[in-house]
Amino acid sequence: TGEVQLYAGSQALGGPVALDHRGTARLTTDELPVGTHRVRAVYLGDDDRYDASSAFLDQVVNPGTTTVRLTSDRNPAPAGAPLTFVVQVDPVRPATATPTGQVSLEIDGVPLDAPVALGPDGRVRVTTAALAAGGHTVLARYLGDERYDPAASAPLAQKVAERRATV
Repeated sequence: TGEVQLYAGSQALGGPVALDHRGTARLTTDELPVGTHRVRAVYLGDDDRYDASSAFLDQVVNPGTTTVRLTSDRNPAPAGAPLTFVVQVDPVRPATATPTGQVSLEIDGVPLDAPVALGPDGRVRVTTAALAAGGHTVLARYLGDERYDPAASAPLAQKVAERRATV
């Protein structure tokens, strides 16, 4: 019976966790940043037992991976008309935290403007009317953050139709 508090160094991870019928406590957390952390468990005792502490365990947290999805609101799009690209960056399990940071769009291998920040949902919309008529290869590059490695979308084949002349 009783509870266990887990620590990374001197910082508590979450609150105390109750022991199950086998005397085991489990904690899932996304509080640990990338790097190596010295983790220990402290048994908080009960009416029959004293407090106790485990040895330290070196827990390595590696950067997570993401999937980057790129879509276009119109394909083909009319030349000179605004075209919106949507980039969604999602964590790959077991990671669960929403990626933060910036995304850069490339049109035919050339960056389109400056990188833009992801929203709180891991999504960003980029609108441009700068694409010339013809076929273009569009790529979204997630630049990474303190939890996730950089990643790129699959190439998107974007078509831009020529303007029709009116007489």
